[in-house]
Order: sequence, then structure tokens, then C-alpha cells
Amino acid sequence: MEKEQKDNDSGEGVAKSTTVPFSVKGVPERARSAEWWRTVEPLWVTATRHNLTTALFNFYRCEAPWVSGDQFCVPAPPAPPPDARTLTPHLHHALDLLQGGGYSLALVWASGGLGGSRGGNIGGSDKDDMGGVGAAWRAVDVSLLDLQHALHDRGVANQTHVIVITNPEDASPPTPHHVTGSGQLREEQASPSPSTSTSSFGSLYALGPMFRAGEEVRRYTTPTDIYHLLRIALHLPPAPYPANHTTTHLQDFLVPSPSCCGRLLGVDSWLGAAGMLWWWWCGKLM
Repeated sequence: MEKEQKDNDSGEGVAKSTTVPFSVKGVPERARSAEWWRTVEPLWVTATRHNLTTALFNFYRCEAPWVSGDQFCVPAPPAPPPDARTLTPHLHHALDLLQGGGYSLALVWASGGLGGSRGGNIGGSDKDDMGGVGAAWRAVDVSLLDLQHALHDRGVANQTHVIVITNPEDASPPTPHHVTGSGQLREEQASPSPSTSTSSFGSLYALGPMFRAGEEVRRYTTPTDIYHLLRIALHLPPAPYPANHTTTHLQDFLVPSPSCCGRLLGVDSWLGAAGMLWWWWCGKLM
């Protein structure tokens, strides 16, 4: 960020981030289509346009992959975008639990999302929606920067990771290759629209020692990529190869809570040296 956030109550006093800015270079050939840009915008481009400084990664599925069975699903209707005042208390509550429980990772599932691409308000043509979506991205960014400031104040910034997952109605990138029932790849669509795509994407914000540099999304990411990020944060062994985009590798150390609504579940890592906090946030953000 070029300046500290002073325009939001929960963003006051947030230190400047040293995160490397996102880049829009290396745009895939298919994304050069004018039609594609009128219907959808990748989250890393959105992050660049709104000057977000927290690490951002794309993923897909409209619910946790170990809940959906790793099946494609249709995104839910857009939810009202959250604001920093809503997010910050929950993130700080996660921090309190981390510090008190000796965990090394907080994983927050935000089922409200940040608005929906199917409503045309992320990279869409409805200009009236863009201001609200931009404010939503900024609110999340402010909240995570505030959390980073709090982590430093508590002296745990170097050993704590916080990951926030939002609903996949946030964005819908171009449809990737799909495999037919016979195992053959279907023809790639040059300019698919969100209304015809069976893929659903969301966003994964990562804050912590392993994620401060930021990353640029250059390919389609999957639940196994989420596993890879969590594996890095928890210092776990590599996933067995091939991954095949199944839920097995996530379930090795992520056990779903028997009830959402904020139930907590700590699981020892394979190495026995790191733990994790699974915070299932099942309510709307507003």
C-alpha cells in the first residue's frame, strides 16, 4: 500500500505492508479475448486493480472440498460484501485462540463471500456494483493487515499463519479442460461466460511467514493446491503423487468439524511438531 489505511475504523494504525505487489504480466492467451474480459476477471487482476497487498490465491468449489466430495458445483447467489468491521473481530478471535492454544495455523472459512461474479460485479459490465466489490476487497485487505499488525504486537508473526477462504461466487475464471466420461479431453472454450461454466472458483488469502511475498496465479488451482499451501504452513511431507485432485491429501490432516457455527478442532501434524486450528465459520458475514 502507498499509504496507511485511515479511511476505515478497523484499519487505522495498520502498518504498511512489505508484500511484493501483484503483477498482471503473463496473461493467458484466452484471457486476451474482449468478450472474456466483459464477463469475468481473475482475482489476481482484481487484487492488482484495488492495490491489495495480502497474498491471494485462487481455488475452486463452492464448499470445502472434503464436504463436496471434490465435485463441481454451482455457486450460490451473491452475498452482501463484508466490511472490515465485520471481519476484524473474527480474525482477532482466531488470533486469541491461536496464542492460547499453541496452534500454528488459523483457517477461516467465510461462507458469505465478497460478492458474486454471476451478478456481474467482479470484472463485469455493471459499473454500479464495482464500487461495492472494490470496497469489499479493500475491507478484507485492511482486516488482514490489521491482523498482521496484531501478530507483530504479540510477537507471534514469525510462527503464525492465517488463511481465509471465501465462497467461490467471488470469481469464475475461464473454463479449463474437462474430461469426458470416456476419459477424453473436451474442446477448450475460448471465451466461456460465468453463466455456462461448471467450474466455481473462490479466493484463498494467506498471511504468515510463508506467504508474505505474495504470489501471482498463473494456472488453475485446485483443492490439492490448497493442500500444498497448508502443507508448507504446517511443515508436512509432500502429497503422494499423482494428486488427481482428490480430497485424500486434505483429509490427512484436515478433519471436518461435526458442526459448523464456529466449532474448533485441533489436529496434530504428521510430524507432531505443529498443530492447526480449524475454524468453521458457517454464518453469513453480514
